[in-house]
Amino acid sequence: MKAFSSVNQPIGLTKLSRHDSRDRYPAWRRIGRGSTRARTIRGCGLAKNPDIQYNLSTPATTVNTGRIAILLVIDWTSLIWPLGGLSMISAFDVAKYILERKGPMTHMKLQKLVYYAQAWSLVWDECQLFENRIEAWANGPVIPDLYAALRQKFLVAGSDLPKGSSRRLSVRQQETVDAVLAYYGDKPSQWLSDLTHMEAPWLCARQGLPARARSSQEITLADMAEYYGSL
Repeated sequence: MKAFSSVNQPIGLTKLSRHDSRDRYPAWRRIGRGSTRARTIRGCGLAKNPDIQYNLSTPATTVNTGRIAILLVIDWTSLIWPLGGLSMISAFDVAKYILERKGPMTHMKLQKLVYYAQAWSLVWDECQLFENRIEAWANGPVIPDLYAALRQKFLVAGSDLPKGSSRRLSVRQQETVDAVLAYYGDKPSQWLSDLTHMEAPWLCARQGLPARARSSQEITLADMAEYYGSL
């Protein structure tokens, strides 16, 4: 793993990587001439290229409206077929998987591990892992839906989750979460919280707020992808 350090990172922290993940799982392709990319965060992107070529290997729907083509790329391995239609997995599914792998842990630690699973999915797989909103709370990134279900808990086990199933994760998603757990999984909850406080997505969302102030400001997927993708 390539070592790095910066003013926003503790010295000695290494860049997290997954072996040849970008070659095995390319979720966006070069299209047309040049290097225009259609991003698959939220499954859709704009390709401002009049010479677009429709030769993507990923199942896609393209609507050509002149000089701007709207390209919808569906990453089928990130989706499941519930009753009634197509749906993405939830933060509860990811949390259930993490707890089954690592056993009981503090609520704070679970929140941070689910956050990092989302962050590195955006980088390695170039698509979001779950749709639940992430907010910049005083103790770091928090998924409010998960917090509401576990707010009375300090130590959390898989049986404490009111919903969610680890079986909903694809093999690819399991590999992503496993890689996150291999690096972050044995770190204390306070270490993880402190780390998020030094990273741009949380800092940007809380810009101008006092240290312990309450906030419901969202940590956006775009900020997460940009920051962790640059490490």
